[in-house]
Amino acid sequence: MRRFSLVGLMLILASPQASAQLGGMGGMGGGMARPQPGARGMMGNMLAEGFGGPVGVERTVQVEMADGEKIAGKIYLNAVGISGSAGQYQVEASFVKLIRFASAAKDAEKDGDDEAKEPAKDAIFTTTGREIRGKIARMNWLLAIDCGTLSLDASKMRSMTFVPLPEPGREKPKLGEGGEAAGSDLKATPISGEGVTVLRVAGTNIRRLAASRPAGDRWATVELREPFTGQVMPVVAPGVAACQIGRHVYAYGAAADRWDVAEIPASVQAMLSVRPGLVTVQAGDHYLRFDPAAGKWSDADLTTLLTRGERPAKPDHAGEKTR
Repeated sequence: MRRFSLVGLMLILASPQASAQLGGMGGMGGGMARPQPGARGMMGNMLAEGFGGPVGVERTVQVEMADGEKIAGKIYLNAVGISGSAGQYQVEASFVKLIRFASAAKDAEKDGDDEAKEPAKDAIFTTTGREIRGKIARMNWLLAIDCGTLSLDASKMRSMTFVPLPEPGREKPKLGEGGEAAGSDLKATPISGEGVTVLRVAGTNIRRLAASRPAGDRWATVELREPFTGQVMPVVAPGVAACQIGRHVYAYGAAADRWDVAEIPASVQAMLSVRPGLVTVQAGDHYLRFDPAAGKWSDADLTTLLTRGERPAKPDHAGEKTR
């Protein structure tokens, strides 16, 4: 009787229903609460490995709801399922970079223009550069937040942005470099805009900023001219992101997928402006403009332009416009 009971228990644990309850083999969508320590969580992972299923990972994410609310937290995932034109995909959680949801909620407060901007299909952007469009299997995803947990209403989610996983041998994303920065208390939260995602960073000894395009396969980084302690919150607009730290202004252009840095004289007060596709700085008599297509700053001395600039060339023929 004891042998029969042991065999029966093994068969029950090996069944798909039991393994799903134990947290080892997620179904479509793969969203679930993080397994509790102990035999249940350990057995779930053992079953997942034994049957070839992906072992779940914890990811830090920022969720944007249909009403514009943004919530940061951690979620435990195995894989995200999406039904595309080529078939059914199961994207492992470690490869997910961004999820965009087609709006399933009809918010009465939204106007028609806002609704028209919602994508017609769900989409998953991966760290390998792949974009998969289709219908995502929406599960009851449980998000761990600073004051407890939140059971997300998938029908009201607009996007879910994933913070990059740490490189092998590192405990945190590579936002700092050297000694203290590599193991510091840095906390990164993704901020998403149209065509660009940038990291908001808080902590001590911040040395680097990072941004990316949704469909890109890498994060472009820039070294800070001086280490900074506190919170760096870049301003995001369609295709661009920028922030001022001390005497330096850092700007990222999604089209060029690169950063550039402009230095402001210490005695000059700067005014930063971030608009769709354009970043400008008014600093005294200087007007700095960041071109996202080139990913570079240009500087115009307004006084020199008006007093000692080159005169326009005269037309060769009457009525002909200057080239």
